[in-house]
Amino acid sequence: MSQPATDKCHCWIPVLATVLILFSLFDAGFSAVLGVINVELQSLQEQVEQGGTRLKVAGFLSHVTGGIVNLGSSYEAEQVKDILKSMPELGFLAFIAWARVWLAAAGLAMGIALAFRVSWAPLGILIWAGLALLGTGMASVSMLSFYQGLSAEASAANISFIAGLDVVFHLAWPLYLVVRLLRARRAGDYPGW
Repeated sequence: MSQPATDKCHCWIPVLATVLILFSLFDAGFSAVLGVINVELQSLQEQVEQGGTRLKVAGFLSHVTGGIVNLGSSYEAEQVKDILKSMPELGFLAFIAWARVWLAAAGLAMGIALAFRVSWAPLGILIWAGLALLGTGMASVSMLSFYQGLSAEASAANISFIAGLDVVFHLAWPLYLVVRLLRARRAGDYPGW
């Protein structure tokens, strides 16, 4: 059965909804990894702080003996301290990880609502995108120092890839959604909105 010539194709809606759902699921996993890294860094920081005096004595002995006596791997502990100093406050990093998990959950809900063509879905997605962009703006400086701290220990290509994913998920994708939904609103492409 053929459709009348006046009907518009709304085939972009399920595609956009599917991509939003998939990106949200991936971002939830990415945020969980960020949370795990944060937990490990906090544990490492506690271990370094608890063994501070012991490490200072070990560092002193290593320095005095020219490295012949190396107790407690003081050099490695100093490297860990330097890496931890270059990263953002770990409490703030935990906040960012949890905020991203909640944004991913909201994105998943908005994607499902869009797939079912719920009338409030575009407005919800615009609000979600605004929060994602606001959060990205607030956290970008901290995350940049986080990625720079990681790049001291990992390859620059891997860190660039992860930082690129961060930009795509939290800057480019929300901007695209805002532009696409506002164009659909202006053209009347979303039924009921």
